[in-house]
Amino acid sequence: ESQLRHKEAEFCQLKKINALIMTWNAGASTPYDLQQHNQDASFFRDLIHSSGCPDIIVFGFQELVDLENKKTVTKSFFKSKKKDPQVQEHMSHQYRDWRDYLTRCLDDNMPSDELYHLLHTSSLVGLFTCIFVRAPLLQRIRGLSAAEVKRGLGGLHGNKVGNSNFFMCIY
Repeated sequence: ESQLRHKEAEFCQLKKINALIMTWNAGASTPYDLQQHNQDASFFRDLIHSSGCPDIIVFGFQELVDLENKKTVTKSFFKSKKKDPQVQEHMSHQYRDWRDYLTRCLDDNMPSDELYHLLHTSSLVGLFTCIFVRAPLLQRIRGLSAAEVKRGLGGLHGNKVGNSNFFMCIY
């Protein structure tokens, strides 16, 4: 190990990165809902302004769709072969709305010389993760991989949740 550390500078370029990781139980709120109340409308703007310009921004949401809607939950739980296209489209639409809203928030509230790119999105019933990265770092990210593991209720339903981020450097 000491020999590796001695030659580290020869093979590695080390740079600290800053990350903003936010998680929020949205309670089935939509971006439109946020605009109806001043305090809610300023939440993301204030979060972004207070963060400086992090290299990576991760937004994690729980209860992005109405989990009280039994039809939505039941269709997901039993993986019905006869999925209701209206339910599926409604859920997809909500995820797209949030992705687009977060993209606009970054475009509108970050300095004009700081451009962020959407790196990855992931969703399960009611869960949504959206990851953005600063433009200069995008070319250095390779081999992006993501996995979703459903836990709870016998592994059939994603009602037990965690978010973990790993960064690996391999040569």
